[in-house]
Amino acid sequence: WNSSEIWVDMVIILDTSEAMGDDSLAAASSLVESLVGNGGLSTDLSAPFSTRVGVIAMAKDAKVLYDLNMKKNDRVKAQLTKGLGSIDISKAFDAANGMLTRGLQSRPERANHRQIIYYATDSDS
Repeated sequence: WNSSEIWVDMVIILDTSEAMGDDSLAAASSLVESLVGNGGLSTDLSAPFSTRVGVIAMAKDAKVLYDLNMKKNDRVKAQLTKGLGSIDISKAFDAANGMLTRGLQSRPERANHRQIIYYATDSDS
């Protein structure tokens, strides 16, 4: 696939609970950054096809790091703090779904863009 021809709205939920060790948080952060970094998804909204990426750090509460506005030079790991023993998956989904809903309200022309919610976790379900 050609990353410059993908147009989706994607919210990535990063598990920042104790289940995620330092190595797992670093790997998850690198994964997110590589999706929008050089050679990743096009987040230039003036391009014919563009992707909006939102990032939510989830522990006790959802902390929005990027509200469908992450760009290629943005970083994730520096903004992360560890949380509780486990995350509330329902709260995480509600936060991501709310972000996508607000994103459509602000940009209704993106109604036909696929919406994706991706959980990045090292936890046992």
